[in-house]
Formats: sequence, structure tokens, C-alpha cells
Amino acid sequence: MRQPDAGARERIAEVLANPELLRPAFQPILSLADCSVVGYEGFSRFLGEPQRAPDRWFADATAVGLGPDLQALAIRRVLAAAAAAGAPDRTFLSVNVSPRYLGHPAVADATTAADPSMLVIEITEEETVEDYPALRRAMTPYLDLGVRFGVDDAGAGFASMRHITELGPAFVKLDASLVRGMHSRQMLQAFLRALNGFTIEVGAILIAEGVEAASDLAVLTETGFPLLAQGYAIARPGVPWPSVSTTASRAWIAASANRPTGSPAMSSPG
Repeated sequence: MRQPDAGARERIAEVLANPELLRPAFQPILSLADCSVVGYEGFSRFLGEPQRAPDRWFADATAVGLGPDLQALAIRRVLAAAAAAGAPDRTFLSVNVSPRYLGHPAVADATTAADPSMLVIEITEEETVEDYPALRRAMTPYLDLGVRFGVDDAGAGFASMRHITELGPAFVKLDASLVRGMHSRQMLQAFLRALNGFTIEVGAILIAEGVEAASDLAVLTETGFPLLAQGYAIARPGVPWPSVSTTASRAWIAASANRPTGSPAMSSPG
């Protein structure tokens, strides 16, 4: 585990004492079948100093023994912002949870603010899972309520692929590194075909993460696969609820005309 710098505990404690220092942001998840938004991922943005990526804040919190407290706060802030804005009908909301904290009472309690049928918990890959039976046991109370699970960063490393085979998630997120530049890289397109076939076989839904270029969105759309997509080319994270960009809509319309014969019927985006 990376050692935190001096002052990490004080910084985390300040955020816990002043929740407004943790600002939620939301990014739409698009169905490539009809260019409709079917879900959102909730993120955390930290306003405290020094400025650093959210994963650094969560890593420091874990290192100083405040990991579950910060994750619980992040979940509560995301769910509260979503509730205040009124979640769009028929959309899910996903939040990230470290596998080590899934069974922690503070994290479990934080999730109770959501409609469990609309909540997706993404299991992150920042650490190795040593005991999958224990993790599956931690998942059971959530599953009994109707919460669904996703696996983040599929293809980025061995851990994420093992998460898929061990946990049987409802959603599998294809890592951004395997999506960027897909329009010009046949190897990435071949991996997408293989993973799409696998997820269909096991009854999961594949989400392409990190879609940053309209050309990559076009390639994903043209496959005709039952994919979901998320990334800057579609919308940047923001206050609830960001709209799909005009560029993304136009790219989808153009690419949908090139779908292979036999693809699902499409309708124009609203």
C-alpha cells in the first residue's frame, strides 16, 4: 500500500467534518441501441487542498484507517444530490465501492438512501481480493434487496477479469485504455467482439468506458452490439443531469446507418 504523506489524516478528517468539500458529479451512460440515457455514474470531486485525483484521496483514507468513512460519505453525497435533483425515470445510478469495504456497516448504511432496484455498485480494482467467498457473502444482502453489481476496468488487469468470473456481475465495464483509439486499432475491435460475446453468454451488460472521440463512438455504434457507452465524447461529468452532447448524437445517427444487416431496430434519439 502506498504510504500517505504527512497531513493525510488531517485532510481526510476535514472532509469528513465538512461534507461540502466533497462535491458529487454525474456522467450519463448511453445505450447505443437508441441513443437514450439509461444510467449515470456518480463521482466524487474533492475541493480541499492540495488538489489531487479522487483515487489519491480514497487511497490516503484507506492508509490512515478512514477508508470506509470516506467511501460512506461519498455514497451519501452522491445519493443525496441525485435525490434532490430527481433521478430521471428508468435510469440506474452506479457508485464505486472498494471490495474491502462492501460489508462495512457504514458503507451498507449509506446505500440505504437509494432505491435498491435502481442502484448499481461497481466493484473497483485498486486492490487484490484474497477471499472471494467472503466478498460474495458481503454482496448477498445487497442482492437480496435488488441491488445490482458491476465490475470496473475489465481488461485492465487480472483482478478485474477474475472479479467477473467469481462475482457474476450484471454490468461489465470495458477499461478506457481498450476503448480509446478503437477506430484505428483492429486488435481492440477484436477484443471488444470477444468480450461482447462473453458478456452475452453470461447474461451481463457490457459498458464501454472512456469513449472520448466521436470516431470511437461511431465504431462502437456500428457493431450493432447491445452496448452501453460512457465518456467525454458523450458528456462530461457534471451536476445532475448532464445532457448528451450534440456531437455524440450526430455521431450516433451517422454510425447507426452503417450497422450490419440484422442489427436491432433503431430509433432516432429524442
